[in-house]
Amino acid sequence: KAREIGLKEGLKFVYIGNLEVETEDDTFCPKCGNLAIRRTGYLTEVLGVDKEGNCSNCGYDLNIKM
Repeated sequence: KAREIGLKEGLKFVYIGNLEVETEDDTFCPKCGNLAIRRTGYLTEVLGVDKEGNCSNCGYDLNIKM
């Protein structure tokens, strides 16, 4: 519920920590919905981010430093 409220209020990146809930800890591009970073437990996979920290699908600046 807290994540839903944050997203509704305009926050772009809201995470539910210390819970293994599928997609709740992942980072999605707020412009196109592309999966940028997948988190499973303590494993993190960068999937949809280019070298400049932009969405690899639409080019949106995700403000991620690699």
